[in-house]
Amino acid sequence: MAGGMIGDAYLHSKNVKDLFDRKNLMHKAKDQASSGVKYTKGRELGGQVVITKTLQNEKKSLEGFIANNKTSVKNRLGAEENVIRNIQKIAESFKESLVLFSDGTAKDPNSFLVGFKQHMKSIEHEGNTKVGDSYILGGTITDVPPFDLSEISDGLDPGSNVTLDYYNGNSSTVLIAIDTQDNLECDLLGKHPAFEKLIRALKIATDPSIVSGDVRTKTAQELTSEAINELANLISQIGSKDAGLDTLIEAQNDRILYLSDAYSRIVEADEGEAAAEFMKEQRVLSTTYAMLGRLNEMSLSDYLK
Repeated sequence: MAGGMIGDAYLHSKNVKDLFDRKNLMHKAKDQASSGVKYTKGRELGGQVVITKTLQNEKKSLEGFIANNKTSVKNRLGAEENVIRNIQKIAESFKESLVLFSDGTAKDPNSFLVGFKQHMKSIEHEGNTKVGDSYILGGTITDVPPFDLSEISDGLDPGSNVTLDYYNGNSSTVLIAIDTQDNLECDLLGKHPAFEKLIRALKIATDPSIVSGDVRTKTAQELTSEAINELANLISQIGSKDAGLDTLIEAQNDRILYLSDAYSRIVEADEGEAAAEFMKEQRVLSTTYAMLGRLNEMSLSDYLK
């Protein structure tokens, strides 16, 4: 049936009647509560009371997301950044050693070999860092460390195109709920080319037969430089996700303020005003949910790409 002024007037009159009935039932509920008798007629308060419950539920849900976003989600992103920065520092130190080793000024080549192997152990240690019960670089695998460099022999042929078989994680990304219909995609995996290039360079440099000026050290330097640049990009991506999360938290706080204000306007108004507020908030919520339905087709992680 098409709506119009008559239809609106009818709905307004019906809303006012529902509110009067609701007020009487709420008084009864208070009387029964004070007497210790459990009130079980909530369904008789009328369909319009659902809007206040909706406002309260959404507010509570948002408060839960905000608390989790500020703690667990922020901690996850912080741990990811810390691991990448540590690996980046190891790569830079390795590159500096490679330069000194390859220019022919090294007085004790064996000490460089020992240092390169120590860098490799450090990479493996960082690559197997955990946050909570999961490995940061292992995808959704929780029972096996993602990095195992022992399977690759030292002195890798720099001319070979063999895929390094060091990764024990999977390709599944960890999804963390950050809003009602949105997840943060933690897609940082140990098989990323940045890690593969750095490990390849380390395996080339740990060949006992390598000497100062060896052409293989140049290949290792090039791979390490590429790895350092790609690690910097990963840090930048994590920073973008963190900034996006801050924006989301701010929007969620704004939404809570709006919901609290809308709830107060409804429950504190007289019957006529409340009926109008009910109708207004119903329209606003319907529009908002329709917009969210479209926006949520694009997740935060998609937006950040």
